[in-house]
Amino acid sequence: MKKLLAILMAAALCLIGFAMAEEEAAGGKVSSEIENGEFVIRVNAGDDLAWVADDMAQDPSVVKLASADNVDGAFVARYAPVGDGDVTVGVRHYTGIACDEMMTWDLHVENGAVTETTGGSYTAGSDVGVSDAYLLGEWLEAETQFTQMTIEKNPERGWDVEIASPMTHGAYIFKTTVQYDCELNSFVYDKGKFWDVPITDSEEEVELGEAAIAGTTGSLTFVGDDENLMLEWYDDEHPDAIIRFEKAGAEAATEGELYANSESDLMFMYDPAAFEVTFEDFTDDEDTVVLGFQDASWGEGYIKLYLAEADENSGFPTRESFAEMEEALGIQVEQMETWSNFSNVFTYTVPDDGSTETVFIAPVYDDDGSEIDDVLTVTVATSLLDDEETAMARDDAISAVLDTLEVVD
Repeated sequence: MKKLLAILMAAALCLIGFAMAEEEAAGGKVSSEIENGEFVIRVNAGDDLAWVADDMAQDPSVVKLASADNVDGAFVARYAPVGDGDVTVGVRHYTGIACDEMMTWDLHVENGAVTETTGGSYTAGSDVGVSDAYLLGEWLEAETQFTQMTIEKNPERGWDVEIASPMTHGAYIFKTTVQYDCELNSFVYDKGKFWDVPITDSEEEVELGEAAIAGTTGSLTFVGDDENLMLEWYDDEHPDAIIRFEKAGAEAATEGELYANSESDLMFMYDPAAFEVTFEDFTDDEDTVVLGFQDASWGEGYIKLYLAEADENSGFPTRESFAEMEEALGIQVEQMETWSNFSNVFTYTVPDDGSTETVFIAPVYDDDGSEIDDVLTVTVATSLLDDEETAMARDDAISAVLDTLEVVD
């Protein structure tokens, strides 16, 4: 499978290297050290009790899990040597049934003691943004198109899935909510429900009533490549009946290219025939990416994405803080509850001679949504066009980029 798809699905940062690099990738909340020949992992977990450590059931010959406890706001896992050799240990964080963060360490044990870490990995999953561009919508059973699947965004977490099989092929309705598991690289569930659909000549919608089967577990996994992308459905109730789905109107789902740079927290989809990346700049505190127009008929313009750490002193702007700018430029600043994958977004448009500049300013919250970590400013500059059809095509292409935009820490 192509690297693009792997990046899309993980929406993650994966590192193979020394533990210090991994722990830096994890935002400094994870640390590790060798103490008296044992390997100790500490996670600044606070009240979060969703961290678990490998129990080494897969290979108990080199180290064993001596202890794993939450102590004074930290999750602490300790691995003791058993025999000389090399082995991998790890800790995982779960949201519901899905692993959304995982770290591993490659250990070397010699003379009855852990002597060094030789490598490892860090992976963190995302349930928003770019995944939506590929996942949402209507899917049909590959080749036959008998079975249909609809995937919608769940307002709280994950995605709602409904699968309908026709009267000639099982006559069932299946429903569940899936979450992305970054370890399995799949969308997983544990509350699947099947309803038997009665055969009737009536055109009225049939009441489903109580599910015939409830509590099944399973997964949806992307297979194929970027040109032939499919979702493979597995359910433990029907382990021999694996179904592959292809996107209805698949050409629309797989168009475009994923922008994902290891130096940047910005990620989005764009059509390389319509845009080119004309400028990039990344520092510890700021990311800047500029997309220029490829089509000369679109006139001059660009999309500028600027991500910066929130200023501890000034914080995120308030409605009142725009008053002076509104008066000076003769504009009106509005605040939207939602825009793209963000909430509480300020926006304003500045008209100029033959062009306009529209600005969106969005807060980027921390993991629990309590504090603003970064501020995202998106500037869209466009020329006024006489050709309405060309203007609409340009604006649709711009919207397609912004609809997939997300910040991946």
